[in-house]
Amino acid sequence: MSDESRTFALAHFTAHARPRVLERVTWHLDQGHDVVIVSASPQLYVEVVAEHLGVAGGLGTRLATDARGLLSGGYLGRNCRGKEKMRRLNAWIESRHPGVATTIYAYGNSRGDRRMLRAATFPFNVGRLGPFGALRHFPRLRAEELVALSAE
Repeated sequence: MSDESRTFALAHFTAHARPRVLERVTWHLDQGHDVVIVSASPQLYVEVVAEHLGVAGGLGTRLATDARGLLSGGYLGRNCRGKEKMRRLNAWIESRHPGVATTIYAYGNSRGDRRMLRAATFPFNVGRLGPFGALRHFPRLRAEELVALSAE
């Protein structure tokens, strides 16, 4: 990845990161949880953000390249959303914790996150549309939940 791409990824993340979600990532890391970012965004950017945050992994949509190593405009595999997001997450969990039942905290902001949220032990809607969004049936992430979870 070029320095320009890395700079772009971090600048975009910095401009759009939500403080409450970042607080939650910090809380999970403080608890010793294995944290992975799973996004439909290009994996090359997701990996930069994962490294920046110090989390265990980043899964995103893999972009296809041609014989010269240039982006071809297609995907390598499927777009990392919906069913594919769940498949990739399950594979990641199994590779890190084979045969172990895991507690999953999941945070979603789009329709493509519904399957992952339904499968999570603790699902949270962090979308901006609140009661009008596709994730309205999932609990919203609120600051006071950090305090409650820290007491557990």
